Amino acid sequence: MKTPGARSPKSETRLKPGSRPARRPKSGERTGVVPEDLLELRYVGRPYISPDGRQIVFSRRHVGDKNEYVSDLWMVDADGRSAPTPFTNGGRDSQPRFSPDGRSVAFVRAREKEKPQIWLIAASGGEARVVTKFPEG
Repeated sequence: MKTPGARSPKSETRLKPGSRPARRPKSGERTGVVPEDLLELRYVGRPYISPDGRQIVFSRRHVGDKNEYVSDLWMVDADGRSAPTPFTNGGRDSQPRFSPDGRSVAFVRAREKEKPQIWLIAASGGEARVVTKFPEG
């Protein structure tokens, strides 16, 4: 549990006045961060560990080709030995949760021009299916 008002080491990191964050392009030269770089960021969130502790499912969000957020689910082994792999490709998938037995993953999918609904997919992969049809999402 975090103590209220406590600071993490990251919160103590400060840039020096006049400095700019830098990135290294393929050429190796340093360049400043430009606004367009924000479109390339990938945001990872909502990690959820399987009941047996072996896998982690999480959402990954980025700006898509139509200048709107795209969010898919990704899966990774909890031991860190393998790279994360795409798990869904619905375009607006979020808030994953393993079922108590670990065989399925429930998540929210917000299809274009439809209200968000709860979907279910086998933890081993496959086709997701909608399990709710709430009029208001």
